[in-house]
Amino acid sequence: MQQSDTTTGRRKTIKADRTILQRVITAYEAGRAVNLDRILTHELFVVPLALAKVNGQLRTGSKTVLADVLTADVECHDHVEATDLGDATTLIIDGQALVIAIGKPKTASTFGDFAYVFIETVLQSGTPFKRIDVLFDRYYDTSIKSGTRKRRMKHTVAVRRPVDNRDVPLPAKWDNFMAHKDNKSDLARFLSQQLILHAPPHKTIVTSGGFSNEERVESSEPAVYVKSLEAKHEEADTRTILHCVRSTASRIVVSARDTDLFVMLIAFFNMIMCKKVWMKAGTPKRRKFIPVHYIVDKLQMDTDVLQLMPGFHALTGSDTTSYIAGHSKKTWFSVFKEHHYMLRGLGDSPTLSDETVQNAEAFICKVYDGTQQ
Repeated sequence: MQQSDTTTGRRKTIKADRTILQRVITAYEAGRAVNLDRILTHELFVVPLALAKVNGQLRTGSKTVLADVLTADVECHDHVEATDLGDATTLIIDGQALVIAIGKPKTASTFGDFAYVFIETVLQSGTPFKRIDVLFDRYYDTSIKSGTRKRRMKHTVAVRRPVDNRDVPLPAKWDNFMAHKDNKSDLARFLSQQLILHAPPHKTIVTSGGFSNEERVESSEPAVYVKSLEAKHEEADTRTILHCVRSTASRIVVSARDTDLFVMLIAFFNMIMCKKVWMKAGTPKRRKFIPVHYIVDKLQMDTDVLQLMPGFHALTGSDTTSYIAGHSKKTWFSVFKEHHYMLRGLGDSPTLSDETVQNAEAFICKVYDGTQQ
């Protein structure tokens, strides 16, 4: 029977522990000065168990815990009143998230049929909105996110199928199609083109991220200025923040179910011109609109403190960074509220100063040294 990665990793760790202890005992019996109290304050493992599993993989956790903390005692309705939206409103949609939510439609046999379902879903969601922005992720070979995507699709065999016109048949196995990054790039480009081509005259549709040129942005209304939205962002999350900051809308609704984006909306809310932003989350049957503006007001944090939240979120566990064993996001956020100043400098530069690293390490120790429960 084939051993699991976890079992194999645990056996390697036990052997490594045994070897280390043998060396310590041998040195002690030989009369060498061995400070056992000091030695036993450290993890005697081949990997730091506070940050990794015994097989060497990063520790995973739940990002939604932080969202639950931030939305505690916040009333989230299943809709936004038309009177709250007004006329000059914008809906921003995570295109890839919508593709995943739609899946393979039962009524569709070609990618032209899929595009029809996708566009109808976009327009239905955007009924009360004057403008709809649909943003897509990029897929780079050298991306740090590629490891996360491989982990999510490790039990799925990727099958390449180019999407170059409406008549291409949908694959029999949708998961195998979606497991290939080039397929997702083709689909994003195809849907972006179809959205602009079939945009109704009474709506302004803007798309970015999905075209072959990563900076390309298109609008169904030529008079709309989109030059300021050109960017080389890999993820739709950060493109969304750019679209929010550049928007002149009086109200914005962001349709996405992602804690990372939720944290960024809070962090950069004070850079957005409009003063009411909602995040449309949940499921179609249990929809909820989270009032970002209300949460920012409730937190009562200065702008520079809010902008430290993405760094805090990454440090305490995300898709590409390890969670810290034994402590949830809820615990860490209580530390952040009191000791946020220790995270200044994270993300300011591609390289971190020694002082920034030491402060971040000290922030982590606030839980482990017993000064924060």
